[in-house]
Amino acid sequence: MSMDSTVTNNPLAYFPMAANVFAQIDQWDPTSELAARAGIKIGDCDFQLSKYDDATNAYARVVNSTNAGVSARSEAQFKIGAALEKMAATLTGTNQTTVLQEACDNYLDLLHTWTGQNLLAGETADPFWVQKAGLQALELIKRLGTGNPDKFINQMEELFPQSKDSLEKIRASLPSQKN
Repeated sequence: MSMDSTVTNNPLAYFPMAANVFAQIDQWDPTSELAARAGIKIGDCDFQLSKYDDATNAYARVVNSTNAGVSARSEAQFKIGAALEKMAATLTGTNQTTVLQEACDNYLDLLHTWTGQNLLAGETADPFWVQKAGLQALELIKRLGTGNPDKFINQMEELFPQSKDSLEKIRASLPSQKN
């Protein structure tokens, strides 16, 4: 994946080959955390190749895996949202809005792991992916006009007080709301 392509007109030439290598890792030991990480990389290859359906399917296998740790599942879930956003960019009208809402809902599901939802016994949420999902959900809430961005920022500040300054900058960029 990280090798520069020697094919002049195809900078992504190695991605199908990389996906095959990761698929072999997955087949070698499908019940391991390594297989889950390989599944994420397969999704990443598909994402780079603009095969967003395949990417979301690869990521979903990781999210639904009982062998993947919370960090791998969280990363995969975040990347489902990113792939859905890319898919939405190819659509128009209500189709685009529907897919963007799916992406937002996906990010919000990941955000809810912070309160203990969608976790296996003994797990705690991965703060990196939860915060990243919250920020991406905020962008979609603003874009879609669903929910109250100001209220959502308040919730994010409660969850991540260390991010208060950056969240306040986002709040300042919101159009002023008239009562």
